[in-house]
Amino acid sequence: MPNIAQTQLITLQNALAPYKGMLSISIDDETRQILLTEINTNNFKSLTLPARIGAVIDMAKSLVDEGKEPLLYHLDDKIFSPEMQTLSVKEKKEMLTQKEVEILLCLIDGGKKGQSKNYLMEHVWGQRADLDTHTIETHIYRLRQKLEQDPNEPKILLTTNGGYQLIFYKD
Repeated sequence: MPNIAQTQLITLQNALAPYKGMLSISIDDETRQILLTEINTNNFKSLTLPARIGAVIDMAKSLVDEGKEPLLYHLDDKIFSPEMQTLSVKEKKEMLTQKEVEILLCLIDGGKKGQSKNYLMEHVWGQRADLDTHTIETHIYRLRQKLEQDPNEPKILLTTNGGYQLIFYKD
């Protein structure tokens, strides 16, 4: 049975219902139903909160994305899916790391001019561009192993003056 504080809280929320959304959380469904029948519930719909708040976020994303085709990029004979974090060739899918996806998306945003190493350091790693690190080179090397037929002679992920360029087209 609900206690006095719960009933007072629900009554206050109900008074504000025309102005704000109302979220009712209780330990069990029976308690929630008792509370909601004690107040005027005609002004709003009652929904049961899923056990994981992540489920709510997933549901909202799926409603927003419903009917949308996933965005795909063609990199020579491979297909890059940022949403699925995959690189596909025919039936074979290879998973990409989050950093690899971020690098590819930055390079896609750079278009034909590409992106500088400084830009990648700042936008992918959030680090100052003047730090001496081989992080970018290491990730580019690994990406070329996944992207290129011959990583020693790249045709998809090119080195430019001070940065990199990705050769792609959008689906």
